[in-house]
Amino acid sequence: MSPPVRRRDPRGVALILALVVVAIAASVAARMEWRRAVAYEATRHLLSSQQAVLYAISGATFVRKLLEAMPAQGPVTLTQAWAEGLPPLPLPHGRIAGRVIDLEGRFNLNNLITPEGAIDPTEVVVFMRLLSELGLPTDVATNVADWMASPGPASDAQASLYESRDPPYRAAQEPMTSVSELLLVAGVTRAAYLELRPYVSALPSGVPLNVNTAPAPVLAALAPNIPETNLGNIELAQRKGGFNSTSLFASLLGVQTTVPLGVTSNYFRLDLRVHFAGARVRLRALLYRSPEGWTRVLSRRFVSD
Repeated sequence: MSPPVRRRDPRGVALILALVVVAIAASVAARMEWRRAVAYEATRHLLSSQQAVLYAISGATFVRKLLEAMPAQGPVTLTQAWAEGLPPLPLPHGRIAGRVIDLEGRFNLNNLITPEGAIDPTEVVVFMRLLSELGLPTDVATNVADWMASPGPASDAQASLYESRDPPYRAAQEPMTSVSELLLVAGVTRAAYLELRPYVSALPSGVPLNVNTAPAPVLAALAPNIPETNLGNIELAQRKGGFNSTSLFASLLGVQTTVPLGVTSNYFRLDLRVHFAGARVRLRALLYRSPEGWTRVLSRRFVSD
């Protein structure tokens, strides 16, 4: 006799199906909510970043106005408003701050060569003294000058030096467009570059050094054996308003210099940071202030903070 056939309770099957449907629906809903949250955060961060960029551009405009507020023909000194930059200011959900550097108060690397592309031995000697002041190898000065000099008898040696590297490259044989180019020059390590960077610039050849804004190592490199007392007096004079002429500076320096000097400046660098609603933006800009007093942004880039 066959055993009785058990019938499945349709209510149990329906319950199981209902639980499966609920589980699938819950999984789909959770995934949709996760995607929505991700999209919301991405949109919020994008909007915050864009707002931070606008704040940075506004900060650059403020600095331009500071530069334009200076007397058109007067000296550029560290006691003027531009030297304070943009002090830390609160923003809704953030802050903004920036500093301005007078690039003409730094040693101009492009002065190592003449407008014709020949090496200027006088400037090379000054650069050697600056390297010595910073505790760096002085032969770097010759390497930097060779990097920029026009093709000549030493070109083949320069070519083989850099072409043997991995990856190979060639010397620029033209003025530098950025001080970061130093990292490509033989003998310049990363550590040496970081040590040297605050004291050098890459401006058009022939731009004189502003003695009102030059830091101590650059001042000390202007001539050999400058008395420490004289350098100290010059730094004190800088903090009190600087010099109206290079003759006043020369009398206080006490020794003769061989490189072009000045008391005005046209090239400035802005380094500005904005923190806004979790977004971080860093703006670096090169500003040119004309002798007539108007200011123009020559280059501008946003870098990771």
